[in-house]
Amino acid sequence: MKCVICGKEFSANTNARRKPKYCSAACKQKAYELRKRIGARPEVKRSKKKVIVPVSKNVDAELDKDTFERMRDGALVDTLRFNRDVLQKALGNPDTPPSALASISKQLIDVCRQIETLETDDGDVLASSEELTDDAILTDII
Repeated sequence: MKCVICGKEFSANTNARRKPKYCSAACKQKAYELRKRIGARPEVKRSKKKVIVPVSKNVDAELDKDTFERMRDGALVDTLRFNRDVLQKALGNPDTPPSALASISKQLIDVCRQIETLETDDGDVLASSEELTDDAILTDII
């Protein structure tokens, strides 16, 4: 194992409950002082928890914290993307009744079109009919 502070290799005690991070008491003390000085705890890698949201009886959607925060921020595109993913799962699910496939397909197409229009319209400040030319600006000035 490697010490978190100095990087020196050390052997761990097999009877210990926790996996050690430091090779000596001096490194452990140095880590404590660093944490105390900056007011932070050492970074611990944690896996992102995903919550399974039951959308319908046959379809569940996975939602992690980042996706949920983006949806809460009110960005319509993120909500539409989440809906698109749920509809695609429902369409591919073998338990989906055949009578629902047509309406799911129609909703999926509508959501995809809305996403496409939002993504293409984001860059345009003026509509194509409102775009100005140099001649129009010059005639207004003169």
